Amino acid sequence: MAVTVREMRQGERKDAAAALATAFRYDPVNRFIGSRPERDRILWDTLLRFQHGDAASVDLAVDGRRVVGVGVWDPPGHAPSLMSRLRAGPGFLRALGRDARKGAQVEEWMARHRPQEPFWYLAHLGATEPGKGVGSALLNYRLAQLDREGGRTAYLENSNERNLRLYERFGFEVTSRLDGGPEGAPPVWGMVRRPA
Repeated sequence: MAVTVREMRQGERKDAAAALATAFRYDPVNRFIGSRPERDRILWDTLLRFQHGDAASVDLAVDGRRVVGVGVWDPPGHAPSLMSRLRAGPGFLRALGRDARKGAQVEEWMARHRPQEPFWYLAHLGATEPGKGVGSALLNYRLAQLDREGGRTAYLENSNERNLRLYERFGFEVTSRLDGGPEGAPPVWGMVRRPA
């Protein structure tokens, strides 16, 4: 697969949402929350529009014209405005129904364990076809930029134990295993990459 990584352009949000819906269809946290394949595009479009918004750096891995991977990075201190949260509500309800509350509980649980220091937050990293090097290409692209900017701390939450080695290859270290979330929630590993 010949992949090029670049920032998302205007008009590509729906393609990015579709790629994330495919990439996260078996993710343990998404399955726990109750995501549904027929509604996942609505969920991811809502997250990209309102949870992350224009402040986020959204990187696309493209193979020709096809989006095959997405990385979503929030800058240090990012939090969606009250207006953005209110505007996101209908999308979350359409995508998750009654499980929207569970999604909010999971987000609050993970947020309580995030570092106190400023960090770039890798909110989502997904590939439509795992094992093809797409995740590595996306990580290389954004981490190289953070390093060029003088080195920045980065943080992520990983809910798929198989991905720990990928992130460790890029300098992330497990700082915590988040247990004790909402009843039945899968474990999540908090991982930090600090400047050398």
